[in-house]
Amino acid sequence: MKTLAVCVFVLFSVSAQAGMIFNTGAGDEYTSRPQGGLYQGVGTPVSVSTATTLTNIAMDLFMPNGGNIEYMIWDGTDVNLLFTTAAEAVTPGSTLTFVPSPSFSFSLVAGDTYYFGVITDAVSDGNLNVSYFSEDSTFTQNGFASLCCNSNYDNFASPTPAASGGATMALQLFGTQTPTPEPATFGMIGAALSLLGLSRLRRNR
Repeated sequence: MKTLAVCVFVLFSVSAQAGMIFNTGAGDEYTSRPQGGLYQGVGTPVSVSTATTLTNIAMDLFMPNGGNIEYMIWDGTDVNLLFTTAAEAVTPGSTLTFVPSPSFSFSLVAGDTYYFGVITDAVSDGNLNVSYFSEDSTFTQNGFASLCCNSNYDNFASPTPAASGGATMALQLFGTQTPTPEPATFGMIGAALSLLGLSRLRRNR
């Protein structure tokens, strides 16, 4: 009697984690960027150890007179501007709230550090207030780790890094991460080998 050998293929499905992937929560203080002031923007550095497709940035802010803002992504040296979101309007208000950027797609490379910032036009708008943590704080989530210290920026039309500060800014990041597939478990391999051994035993008989 012929015995049909059975081959077992183990397939792995890789699921992507989407949505909010980093959240410091709201800060306990806020810094102001007044109209006509020295600095128009502020940022905070984050190290990345998991490759990520970033889709949104949000910072905890309010603008009493309203105005336009843009979110920025700088390299780890805070010298090269890598990406700027489209300008968006912020309605007048006096309560800190996380304001998300328009959706986009930007690849964050594992092993790199990035500065995430927000800037307003201090000439026509102004008085941008952004929350931060008064005590040195470190947040680590999903391969992201906040670093010290905050950056400052001038010139809404052509952002330029300025002197740095000593705070950790409140920040939320959204995107998609694809985890590395795990190797097959011993139990699944053992089951396949058992079937193969049973098939050989029947042939020998």
